[in-house]
Amino acid sequence: PHPITVSRNGFGQSVTVTVTATDGGSTTVTVGRINIDKVRPRLSVRRHGTRLSCHSVDGLSGIASCRIHRHRHLHRRSVTVTWTAVARDHAGNATAKHGRFSYPRR
Repeated sequence: PHPITVSRNGFGQSVTVTVTATDGGSTTVTVGRINIDKVRPRLSVRRHGTRLSCHSVDGLSGIASCRIHRHRHLHRRSVTVTWTAVARDHAGNATAKHGRFSYPRR
């Protein structure tokens, strides 16, 4: 049979193919429960004072992780925090956001 490409996002997809032999015999094969997720997750980062929280949503395969990596830069009178947030879904798609903020040093 000719190759079949399944590329549409979604859960529970199936493909049915009928194969005919040169002697006239044939069979039909169905492959089901095909899940495809090529969409990156949505990501938001919320700041509460000096704390950051990572929030992510993925409607197809679900969220595998949502992490924030922070780096503090100490200055004489302030602290600057640079951050990168990365959300990954179970299909391996990822979304990243970067930011920074400062606050007075105590």
